[in-house]
Amino acid sequence: MIFGISDEGQVVGLDDPEGDAEKISEIIKTKLDPIPEFNLRFHKTEDSKVLIILDVMQGDETPYYYSESGSLEAYIRVGNQSVKADSCRNETNGTEGHAYVL
Repeated sequence: MIFGISDEGQVVGLDDPEGDAEKISEIIKTKLDPIPEFNLRFHKTEDSKVLIILDVMQGDETPYYYSESGSLEAYIRVGNQSVKADSCRNETNGTEGHAYVL
């Protein structure tokens, strides 16, 4: 993900890139379960605007859940949007559970 790009695709940069990087890191560490391996880096454009580039490594412990107000939700990417994953019954062993289509 790249932070510092407007919804219209314009490079706008960030006013406080170091503070924004700390907030992004904190959100990842406190809201995602399990915590994915990630890397934040800064990129300065030719016109001195600063962007944050977030690289999230693929992990083996999928799905990754977002925790908000005590509930865990899984999301998938559809185009340029995050959409809540549909849950379905796990009927393979006769018990009720949730499986997420990712």
